Amino acid sequence: MELKQNPFSLYDFLGYLIPGLLFVFGILVLSNHLALPSSPLSEQLQSINDLTTSSYIPIILIAYVSGHFLSYCSSMTIERYSEWTLGFPSKFLLSDETKGYFDIGGKSWIHYIVRFAMFLALLPISIPELILGKWLSLRTSYAKRLEENLSTLINKRLNALINNTGNYSSNTNDGFFRYFYHYAVENSKAHLPKMQNYVALFGFLRTLTLLSVSLFWVVFYKAFCVYGFNTHIITLLILLSVISFIFYLSFVKFYRRFSLEVFMAVSVC
Repeated sequence: MELKQNPFSLYDFLGYLIPGLLFVFGILVLSNHLALPSSPLSEQLQSINDLTTSSYIPIILIAYVSGHFLSYCSSMTIERYSEWTLGFPSKFLLSDETKGYFDIGGKSWIHYIVRFAMFLALLPISIPELILGKWLSLRTSYAKRLEENLSTLINKRLNALINNTGNYSSNTNDGFFRYFYHYAVENSKAHLPKMQNYVALFGFLRTLTLLSVSLFWVVFYKAFCVYGFNTHIITLLILLSVISFIFYLSFVKFYRRFSLEVFMAVSVC
C-alpha cells in the first residue's frame, strides 16, 4: 500500500508541536510572573523551567498533546468564526452569495447567544474585521471570488464530476467539498504536497490566532485587576489586536488557497 503521508507530517510540526511549545513556554512565564505558592504543581513547573536534559522529553510530549488541544479549540473558535463571517472558502470562491454573521436561518435563540459570545471572545479580531472588512468593504481583498471565467470552468468540471447526483450547486457545496478533496488526493499526486502544505499552514496560523487572542485577554485581565489602563498597556493591547488580526487574515488566506488548490486539482485530473 502506498503511503501518501509520513507518520509525523508537517502538520504535526506546525499545527501541534510549535503552538504547543509556545503554550508551554507561556505557562512557564506566567507561573513565574504570578509567583505560585509552593505545591507539587509549582515544583513540577520549576523543574521543567530549569530546562535540564531530563526535562526535554516531558516538554515535547506536553507540548505535542497541548498542541492537539489548542488545534481543536482553534477549529471550534477561529475557524468557526471565519465560516460564520465569510462563509466556507469553497462557497465564496465560486459564488457571490454571502450571509451575515447573525443570519442563522431560523435556528433557536441559543444560536444567537453562541454567536454573540463568540464575537465578544474574539474581540481582537471581530472588531477590526467588522470595521475594515464589512464597513470599509475590504473583505473582497482577502475573501475574494474567483474571476468569472475561472469559476465557470471549475463549476462545469465539478458538475461533470458528480453529474449522477444532479443537485450540485456552488452555493451549497460545503458537503460536496469533502468529496472533491478526497478525489483530488486520490487522483492528483502533483497537487497533493501543495494541499498538505496549505493545510499545515492554515492550521498553524489558526492556532497562533487563538494564542494571540488569549494573550490579549491575559493582558487585559492583568490591566483591569492589577495595573490599570495606562498608555503602555493600551498600546500593548492595540499591538496584540493587530497581531491577532494579521494572523487571522493569514489563516483565511491559506484556507482560501487550500480550497482553490483542491478545485484546481479536480479540474485538471
